[in-house]
Amino acid sequence: DPRELFDVFAQTMKDFMVHHHRDDIESTKVYQLDAELNIVQIPLEDDEFDDSDDDEPVFAANAARRKQPPATHSQTGNEDKDYRIPMGFTFSFPMQQNGINSATLLQWTKGFDIDGVVGMDVAQLMQQAMDRLNVPLRVDVICNDTVGTLLSCAFEKSGCRAAVILGTGTNAAYIEPKRKNEIINVEWGAFDKSLPRQPAVDLVMDAYTVNAGEQYTEKMISGEYLGEMVRLLSLQVFGDKIQRYENETTLTQRWGLKSSIVSQILQRFDSQHMTEIYRILRIDLGLREFTMNDGKLFVQLCRVIVNRSADLAATLLLGVLEKTGLFTKIKDKELFVLESAYNAKKVWVGIDGSVWQNVPRYQQRMKNTMQKIVNKKIADKIKLTTSIDGSGRGAALATATHHEYLKQQLFAAKRNRKKIF
Repeated sequence: DPRELFDVFAQTMKDFMVHHHRDDIESTKVYQLDAELNIVQIPLEDDEFDDSDDDEPVFAANAARRKQPPATHSQTGNEDKDYRIPMGFTFSFPMQQNGINSATLLQWTKGFDIDGVVGMDVAQLMQQAMDRLNVPLRVDVICNDTVGTLLSCAFEKSGCRAAVILGTGTNAAYIEPKRKNEIINVEWGAFDKSLPRQPAVDLVMDAYTVNAGEQYTEKMISGEYLGEMVRLLSLQVFGDKIQRYENETTLTQRWGLKSSIVSQILQRFDSQHMTEIYRILRIDLGLREFTMNDGKLFVQLCRVIVNRSADLAATLLLGVLEKTGLFTKIKDKELFVLESAYNAKKVWVGIDGSVWQNVPRYQQRMKNTMQKIVNKKIADKIKLTTSIDGSGRGAALATATHHEYLKQQLFAAKRNRKKIF
């Protein structure tokens, strides 16, 4: 039942609001907390209706589209008023955007495979789940996490033209100048051509993922898969030195090495704490007889997988930035020319995600790779900036902007009515 997943989301939102936003719940007037901290609706008396339309828009359009939403009350001489609080919803999976608050899930990625959700409007599923628990929130905006990150970065940096997610999954979004600066959600995790796949690692792992044959780029870059790729490569390189431990080490089991462990090993190596690396390998991973040289080689295997991830991400990002108009490629030659519009300005890229933030040397590797592919003049124009929780902040910004737009429309409509009468 697809409702179960969204019921969990809604329960999380309910708990968060009860414990951190109790005043906001009660400020809606039609929602209150009972003695057991359940959110309940209460009817309004005639003299309690909020007629402050000069300050807040009437959400009649939302009410009609949602079909009989809770907490809407008919006001004498006015349309229905929706008392729920506007909310932005970030959903980090490929979607068909049907409208500002409507999106259909196209497929699951990042190892998720929940029946009954693909082909459904996830904004509507989320709204229905919150309504069942009387959570006083209304999904006014739904967007992909890359779109949210782009909006968040652009709010702080006017020169932001792209955003990238490098976390459990990976994706990008950019502003397309040829389409009236429309934001394009790239979904580059699904790219599957001209990739340097290794049969003993990439093809073996892909065969037992829940979406075999799909999302090849995501499986070579994102944090969901980095640990598993290191595990498979280590089995290939070390052979019996690992396999003879059988059930004593998780490295002989599928998904037995977490990407977070890979990051820890690389962090210890950068800080020259080799004894801590041996502790992780010998005690945490059960490789009791690993030598100092074995440990150094294992570090290099981690670095190989991580560097390939960063190189691919950098290459894809350059392709996205070319679409923004930063530079052009001379046909049939590996020569790139900076567009004159950027002679005196820079382009900002907002990046969020655990891989970008936590994997040692990842950021510098991306920067170095971009300079090697294009040239220093172009690379120096590209500014990569960390956008912590950019997706959530971007969804909130989109909601606030949409809310302000509706207020302006309401004001214009009332002004026109006055002119008529």
